[in-house]
Amino acid sequence: MADTQTPTLVAVNARGFDAGKATYEFIVLQEPAGTVVQDIKDVPAGTTQTEATTTVTLERGRAYQWKAVAHAGDRQVESKPATFEVSVPCTPGDPYAKSVVDLFLSECTQRTNRRALLNPAAVLGPPDARGSSDSTYSGILSLGEDGYVTVDMGVCISDQEGPDLRVFQYVQFEGVGVDVSGSPNGPWVDLGTRPCGDGGTGDNSNHCDFDLAGTGLRTARYVRVSDAESFPCERAGTRSEGADIDAVQALHVKN
Repeated sequence: MADTQTPTLVAVNARGFDAGKATYEFIVLQEPAGTVVQDIKDVPAGTTQTEATTTVTLERGRAYQWKAVAHAGDRQVESKPATFEVSVPCTPGDPYAKSVVDLFLSECTQRTNRRALLNPAAVLGPPDARGSSDSTYSGILSLGEDGYVTVDMGVCISDQEGPDLRVFQYVQFEGVGVDVSGSPNGPWVDLGTRPCGDGGTGDNSNHCDFDLAGTGLRTARYVRVSDAESFPCERAGTRSEGADIDAVQALHVKN
């Protein structure tokens, strides 16, 4: 685990590849595809070990591998790859979103939807949506066409077996898209879109689940939830147009 996004990589010198005789190459690869993100070449060998600091800013929460290749004339030897992750600062607490860090609602959405359904704070905490019509809905943020809200979970979402993240969406089966990151400004990893109405939870709020598996992210803290219904706002026939977000929950929390 690395605390910094530009970690220093340290290799114990291979036998016969010492100071004055060899140079070292440090290769950093991004999971899951094994894409090379940095190749630091021609580092002079140290006395007993050799080190290099990455200059590319690595993503928090993502899994990486690195390896060292020692060069001396026409000889070379390569280390086994070592896996590491750039840590995500986490704050202990309950598994629900704690604060809003970004919001986009179109001008049309702000004109069309009820003012009470435009409050981003409605997505914080556990599910609490209520109501049965446009005039009585409460406890939701209606995103409208192209709308999105980004939340800080406080806790860290961990990639474990099964879905890792749940979005509660209150009205019908409206589509929801989710991106996640270990940093508030990204880069963002797309977890896909879902028709968000998979069963009730006893409080009438439907939900859809998302999984970090296969993305290369082991840990995430920030979640961007976007409207995937894509219904033209100018043709809206309701005052709760777009996906109606009730809450965001980490199903697997990193300790």
